[in-house]
Amino acid sequence: MKNEKNAYGISSEVLEINELNRIQAEFLIRKLRQEDDKSTFIEVDCVPNGQLNAFHYRNGHQTAQIMIDLAGDTLEKEKSWLEEMIMESKNSGFETNLSVAEKAGLWKRVSINNYSELLNWREPFCIKNEKGLTRIWHPDHRILNNGQEFSTRGGITTFIAENTCCLQKYYLPLAALKQGPQWRMIYRLVFFAEEGKTNFDFVGGIYICRPRFKIYLDKSSVIGLISPFTLTDGLI
Repeated sequence: MKNEKNAYGISSEVLEINELNRIQAEFLIRKLRQEDDKSTFIEVDCVPNGQLNAFHYRNGHQTAQIMIDLAGDTLEKEKSWLEEMIMESKNSGFETNLSVAEKAGLWKRVSINNYSELLNWREPFCIKNEKGLTRIWHPDHRILNNGQEFSTRGGITTFIAENTCCLQKYYLPLAALKQGPQWRMIYRLVFFAEEGKTNFDFVGGIYICRPRFKIYLDKSSVIGLISPFTLTDGLI
């Protein structure tokens, strides 16, 4: 089903996350959240293939609202709580911070002065700037998807020279076979961090599918709900 308002497709299938991955995500968020942050939703983009394989984080306020829209009447009592927390956190101001994420081990700084020592062209990796723009390198980029979403060596070095950048491992998205043989997906897990409290509430999240290797919300994507319940004996 296509959502005309948001211009992406919607799947009725609800997935659950592995309990270990939820714990890993919460552990990461504890490193990313600053002590003086107000109540806020924090989301983590990941490819939960065994390990969490997190590759980005940001304010999760918008995704929390999307979750309400996706869930409809199925949230029941949880819906009113979620709506309340959305109102409470609407002015949180929480943002992605490259320095904080670097200290948490999510990525490392790379510049034109040190890229030759840090980049391993035999392994896939991605480079992102402070605005979140990303360039992906894969040694098999000419084979994968005809290289349409992967950068060349020259493109990578030019991007580094023109931006303040960070380096991290690139994880191939999960197969989304129910959408089609070429479709892939990531998980976007959402936690609510209440001001003054150290325990975070896992509120579920969404999965995002695209017929591409670079996954984000756009008119070609299909999304679905991730339940706040977790599995203990394997991944979906």
